[in-house]
Amino acid sequence: MKTYTKTHLRIPNKISVILKKKTLYCLGPNGVRVFPLKLKVVLYRKNNQDRFLKITKIPYSCGNEQTNIKALQGYTVGCLKEIFNSLNSGNTQKLKVVGVGFRMSLIFKDFMNLLKLKLGYSHDIYVKVPLELKVECPNPTLLYVSGSNKHAVQSFASLIRSLKTPEPYKGKGILFENEKIILKEGKKN
Repeated sequence: MKTYTKTHLRIPNKISVILKKKTLYCLGPNGVRVFPLKLKVVLYRKNNQDRFLKITKIPYSCGNEQTNIKALQGYTVGCLKEIFNSLNSGNTQKLKVVGVGFRMSLIFKDFMNLLKLKLGYSHDIYVKVPLELKVECPNPTLLYVSGSNKHAVQSFASLIRSLKTPEPYKGKGILFENEKIILKEGKKN
């Protein structure tokens, strides 16, 4: 069954949707997401079972803006589709640390979760974990970042990776789980 057309989007069974003025509240098994609307949205049922959202071509406030309504419709459908997918299944990023002595661990200090990283520098690095994310460290070289907001998960994972990007000669650093590093050849004598 097709889940959406250009202007109609089917709401999954596990997700409840609340429309209030210019805001759409989506509640699912993996959390709550709020989406501000720029176009009018209508909630309707089909066959007394399937629930749909209809994204109209009528903007809430047009003003002096010359917006492309078709592009705005496509953007809205794409964002809502991503929200429904992430609320249903969640998003997870897996990071691994490669290098002798490189370690990660979770610490609870002063009512906040901190990620402690030993990355070969003369000091340890501490990173505050956002409240909306769930971070697990099953062993000292593996890290799982998960949450209902795909953008927040990916931005936190890329922040962690930027602390020690993999270097091209030995491959040491923080990598995404399935990332392959093409190693450069060292000096030849």
